[in-house]
Amino acid sequence: MDRIFALIARFIWVIVGFVVAIYAAGGFMVLTTGIWRNLVGVGHVYAGDSMVSSLEIALVVGVTGSLIGRAFLLPAAVAIIVAEVFRLRGALPHLLGGVLVAFIAGSSGDILPNVHGSVRRGWEILMATGVVAGGVYWLIAGMRSGAWQKRLPAMGRGAEGDSDASGSSDSSADPGPKA
Repeated sequence: MDRIFALIARFIWVIVGFVVAIYAAGGFMVLTTGIWRNLVGVGHVYAGDSMVSSLEIALVVGVTGSLIGRAFLLPAAVAIIVAEVFRLRGALPHLLGGVLVAFIAGSSGDILPNVHGSVRRGWEILMATGVVAGGVYWLIAGMRSGAWQKRLPAMGRGAEGDSDASGSSDSSADPGPKA
């Protein structure tokens, strides 16, 4: 029963990690592609208009993150399942997984940004966006990948786990007098 609750809690952390990673990637893409420069009033400080500009930027980041999430959902789901099953807890597998997810999403969809007419620059930004998404996911949920699974017995231990590799008993009970 504990494993079921652990799996449900893990599922919630995975969803939270994915959502936060997608919106962080959306913010990164907005900053690197220069989409924010196209907003009305950004860069100009008017009395009372700075709040509207911040709201506009937040909306653009939200929409960009949602579009990235739509494109990254299936490849990221496969990468997350692989990380959970094989207990990949290191940062490098998650960062490389983010790059792979971004490559698959860029190859199969319309998520590739058009930056000043340069396709190469768009791929560079998309791969970096995958690294950002993978890194943020690792910080939130990836460090504990596979935590819901039962622990395997340590190497060299018996079935009860009360003997070490040399076969001596861990118990401190006196075996009694020798006859």
